[in-house]
Amino acid sequence: MNGDEALKNKNLPTLVGESVKDPFLEENKQNTVDLIRYLLANGVKVATLSKMGTSRISGVRHGMTVVSLDDSFHNEFEPNTRYVDHRILVLYTRKKELGDFVWVSMEPYPPSAIHKQSFDALLKFVGGN
Repeated sequence: MNGDEALKNKNLPTLVGESVKDPFLEENKQNTVDLIRYLLANGVKVATLSKMGTSRISGVRHGMTVVSLDDSFHNEFEPNTRYVDHRILVLYTRKKELGDFVWVSMEPYPPSAIHKQSFDALLKFVGGN
């Protein structure tokens, strides 16, 4: 099966966009949006996972990585990413405005030797029970 035939195959798995570089870093954003449009136009389901943002394209599953609510953790380990409250707000907005599926990925969760925090507080913040 060549690439065009594969893209037309409706039984393809969902493609999740995550890599060494965030798909929504400024230098990646336009390529990510172009790829999402191409894949959706060819019947491929798309999900993205980011610490920076989401697309405004309907029909995409939007995910954000959240590992700590502590600003000091963010400043040390995620200095060039969006703050957690911004990430959650973006997901909430995508759900409310577009009706799209959204989720939070809690990884890589830091062990207590690196950062002590309340897992329950984190779950409550992102909407868990």
